[in-house]
Amino acid sequence: MSPTSWLIITAYLSLVIELTVFPIPSEASTYQLIFKADGDSPSDPTSALHRARNRSLLSKLLQFTLPTALGIAMFSIPLAAVMFPEILDHLLPVEVLQNPIVQVLGGSFVIFGRTLTFYSVLQLRKSQSSDVLSAKGLFTLSRNPGLVGMYTFYIGNALLFPCVVLFVGFFPYILNMHRRVLMEENHLSQRMGTDYRAYLASVPRYVPLFPSHH
Repeated sequence: MSPTSWLIITAYLSLVIELTVFPIPSEASTYQLIFKADGDSPSDPTSALHRARNRSLLSKLLQFTLPTALGIAMFSIPLAAVMFPEILDHLLPVEVLQNPIVQVLGGSFVIFGRTLTFYSVLQLRKSQSSDVLSAKGLFTLSRNPGLVGMYTFYIGNALLFPCVVLFVGFFPYILNMHRRVLMEENHLSQRMGTDYRAYLASVPRYVPLFPSHH
């Protein structure tokens, strides 16, 4: 088995451990958006999260379940390519990117992305038992370091297995996740008040290279 195959298997094993052993509940997860009871919705009926939860079931399936399913399908491609390399021939491979330099860069992105997400999850779990906002560690640099790690992980996968399908699939994935982030931030602003709004103003949503936006 090649080093790339071992790297991918290890990366996805860490993802499985993260999701099963260290799960982080989300107010805007697909499950919460589809199955959350109306009575448990945010108190402000004008909030984006409240409106999303109270859409029709068909609307929820189209707007939240399908994008999530697409994201899962995109993330399954690297694992499938490890087991069945010939699958890439059907996903419009980008031959110009199939070289050692791109492979090293892709592997570095995978390692950095998984490390960033896993570490941010551990940090978040330490503070999730309290509604008191206390930004520490990575969360003083980014409001969503775990998601930044997942974006980096995805890009690394696309560089290790360069194909048009993975590159194109990145855009609906980030749009879907960005929409969830906006809904959660809107909800937390209402629930936690001025402290959280001050946090929004002082820490960028994703990376420090870009200014913070409410």
